[in-house]
Amino acid sequence: MNKEVKDQPKTVSELQEWFEANGFDYYKTRFFIGMDFKEPKAFGIYKDGSGDFVVYKNKANGERAVRYQGPDEEHAVNEIWQRFNQEIVNQKKHWQEKQGRSQNSHSDLYIPKEKDLSKNAKEMRNLFFIIFVTFLAGLIIPITAMDKIPSIIRMPVLIGIPFLAPILASYAYYLHINGKTLQEDMDSGFKPLMKGVLIFLAVIFVINGIGVFAGRKNGYYSKDGELYYRAGSDWYVYNNDKDYWQPEYIVPSELKSSNWSDYKNTGSIEYSYRSFESTSYYNDWKSDDSDSGWTSNDWDSGYTDWNSDW
Repeated sequence: MNKEVKDQPKTVSELQEWFEANGFDYYKTRFFIGMDFKEPKAFGIYKDGSGDFVVYKNKANGERAVRYQGPDEEHAVNEIWQRFNQEIVNQKKHWQEKQGRSQNSHSDLYIPKEKDLSKNAKEMRNLFFIIFVTFLAGLIIPITAMDKIPSIIRMPVLIGIPFLAPILASYAYYLHINGKTLQEDMDSGFKPLMKGVLIFLAVIFVINGIGVFAGRKNGYYSKDGELYYRAGSDWYVYNNDKDYWQPEYIVPSELKSSNWSDYKNTGSIEYSYRSFESTSYYNDWKSDDSDSGWTSNDWDSGYTDWNSDW
């Protein structure tokens, strides 16, 4: 993986430096920074004689499609930057597919089927199923019988049963798969049981953590005429003057609240805006470790769509 920079280049010279620092060759990628390249199959940005910045794409047939022409250098750089990052996603996708085909071409490749799963894997799958079912049952049954539970013990029952039921069920399953009796396990000091309890508590902690943060949804937020997007732990704001998204490090406290009600509701925004999903920020956020190993040397401009206008 090539080096990444946190801040997006804002000038042509900064973009040239970024390309050089990260090993992206103009002729290999077909992105020509600071050049009015005339040949087919090329993207580029340059400053013309009148002082305007021109962002262009030369299609396969040699026709030029101008994406932007004007005096705003930052806007022009953002246009080519976003398109470049979209192409990186496209390159990685085809590279991954190529890697998959290469692996599948080996005659000795063995793909395990369901029945070939290891015994331990099956047991873990069954254990998690038991935990889920008994936790759900322990949650629903006391609620349905709420009026029959004395008020003095109602809260302990509602809290305790959903946790106690999976522990006991998991322990019974442990005895079953190991062919042990309760007495035999008592003689061993209940060590496996203690491990099971700790594992279960860890699972509950994770589930609880998911529940706590589930309310903090990713997506669009609006506040006082500003449009934001939450992508994991990062926030972005739409720059209406520049017509692009940018990182935002100080956001209204209401946007971080789990009960913020404006999630995916951009009706209060009166101006038109670009989709955050079309940006390189979104692509970076959604990308995973499956592209590890890809470098600029793997770039193949044959994967690029050279017939479209952009």
